[in-house]
Amino acid sequence: MSTRPAWVLAGGVAICVLAACGKGESKQESNEPKGIDFPEWVMKGSGAFGGEKRVFYGVGSVSGIKNHALARATADNRARAEIAKIFEVYSASLMKDYMASTTAGDMSKSSEEQHVEQAIKTFSAQTLSGVQIANHWFHPDGTIYALAQLDLAALTDNLSQMKELNAKVRDYVRKNAERVHMDLEKEEDKRAAPRAAAEVSPPAKPAPEPAKPAKPAVQTSQTKLALDDTHTVDITVVRGPPAVVGCADGEREAFADLAQFPTLAGCLATWSAAVSLRARKTGALCGDDIGPCAAPADSCGPGWRVCADGGAVQDLMSRTNASQCEHAAAGGSFVAAASHCAQQSGCEYGAAEAAARSYPCFDNGWCSEPLCCGPSCGTGSCPDGVWPGHTHIAIGTDQGCNEITARRAGGILCCKE
Repeated sequence: MSTRPAWVLAGGVAICVLAACGKGESKQESNEPKGIDFPEWVMKGSGAFGGEKRVFYGVGSVSGIKNHALARATADNRARAEIAKIFEVYSASLMKDYMASTTAGDMSKSSEEQHVEQAIKTFSAQTLSGVQIANHWFHPDGTIYALAQLDLAALTDNLSQMKELNAKVRDYVRKNAERVHMDLEKEEDKRAAPRAAAEVSPPAKPAPEPAKPAKPAVQTSQTKLALDDTHTVDITVVRGPPAVVGCADGEREAFADLAQFPTLAGCLATWSAAVSLRARKTGALCGDDIGPCAAPADSCGPGWRVCADGGAVQDLMSRTNASQCEHAAAGGSFVAAASHCAQQSGCEYGAAEAAARSYPCFDNGWCSEPLCCGPSCGTGSCPDGVWPGHTHIAIGTDQGCNEITARRAGGILCCKE
C-alpha cells in the first residue's frame, strides 16, 4: 500500500497521517490491463464519503492466497482495518473538539483530558463493532477486493446504547458527528481533484516493461476423496473464485471441466442433522474446506443455487446428460433439490416430456430420494424420471430430498443463476 502525505483538516480538527483518511489499497496508479470494468468503489478506495447518506468506506484486497476462503477473509479484515484507521482520525478529531469546548483550549493534563482519552477508546471500540462487509469483487487475475462500510446515521443512532460515555459526551457527538464527517469529505474532495485532472490530461509516461504472464485465476489439481471410512479415490478439483467455480469454498469437486460445464458444479459440503435441500441460503460461508453449512445452499458460490430448487427437471437436462451425470467425478455423489417422481405411488412422472417435468421434495419413503450425479449414486425402482433408465438418485428411502443428512448426500449440485 502506498503512503500519502499528511493533510490538515479544516477548522483544526486533526491531522491525517499516512493516508488514515485517504485511500487504502486502491489500484488507481497500477498498470491494470485496459478493458476491465472495475467497480466504482474499488476505484474510489477508502475514505469518508457523502451523498444520499454519509458513510465511511474501507477497501481491502489480497492476492496470491490459493485458499479462497482464507483470501476472502483476509480481504475482509484489511477492509475493516482501513475503516479503523479512518475512524481513529475521525473520533480523535471529534473528541479533541469536545475537549477544546469544555476546557477553553487549556490542553494541560487534567482529569478532563484523561476522561476524553478514555472516551475515544470506548467510542471507537463500540462503533467499529458495527462495521459491515458490503461487497466483494474478484479481479480476473485472482485478486479479491472487499468493501467495508460504516454508516454515520447508525453511529449516531447507537449513541444511546453507549452507557460508558457520559451524557455530555454523547450529546456533543450526536450534534457534531455530521460536521466532522463533512470536514473529512472536504479533504477527500481536495485529493480527488488532482486525480481527476490527471485522468483528463495524463502526463507522458515511459514505455512500460513487458507484462509478466498473469497467474491463472482458476487452477486444477488432484486430491483424495474419502468414499467411506476405509476407501478413498483420486478426484480432480478446480480451485478459483467462488463466483466462477460455483462453490462457496472456492473448490469444485465434480464437473471439473469449466469450459464444458460453465453453469454446473459439484460442491462437497457437510451439515448437521437431516435438513431440506431446499432450505434457503443463510449467507454463512461454508464448504468442505471451511466448515459445516447452516443450509446446503450455503455451499454454492455467489450467483449460484442448488440445482432443481424449484423442482424443474430442465435445470439438470439443460446442463448435462445421463452419462456425464453418472461420471461427474471419479467418485462421490452430488444431489439436487428434487425427488425423482411426481407422486409417492407407482412411478408417476407427470408430463410426458421429461424437460417439462417438475418434482416435489419429499421427506422420505417411496420416490423421495433426491436426484443425484456421481459414481456413488444409484438407480432405484423408478429410473425414468429424468433420463430413461439412467436417472440416478441418492439411494435409501429413509432419507428424502426434504430430510437428508450430509453423509447420505455427499455433496451439492449447484447451478448458476
